Amino acid sequence: MLIDKAGDEVRGSIDHAKEAGLALLDHASELGRQRLNQIDEIINRTGNALIGKSEAAVLSILAQAKRDIDAVRTSALNDLKAVIWEAECAGKRLTLSDLDEALGGLGELLGTHQIRLPPPIKTPQPWYCSIHPR
Repeated sequence: MLIDKAGDEVRGSIDHAKEAGLALLDHASELGRQRLNQIDEIINRTGNALIGKSEAAVLSILAQAKRDIDAVRTSALNDLKAVIWEAECAGKRLTLSDLDEALGGLGELLGTHQIRLPPPIKTPQPWYCSIHPR
């Protein structure tokens, strides 16, 4: 019975970690779709704007399109950094807190009291997630 309860706790932690990972993937996919849609809009807008324009106007429109695409690329890279940061933070949270609780609970249930992984620093806001790299 104790082993079943400990197994349930570990399974619960694994399920929470998987849910967090799937949510992170969904978030990253949505950000990627938004950036691709922005690129498509710039391409369509630029193509329509070029029709019947003088050489000087075409050069100006293309220069603006390049600036717009570069801005989308910068935003996409910032999105990627943020998603990576979220993944790192979630992983550290899992190993420093959730894993501690799961293994610590298992140790207590088995009567060993030897499985304990306390976080190295106890702070109200986790130190490993407090500063975003943007």
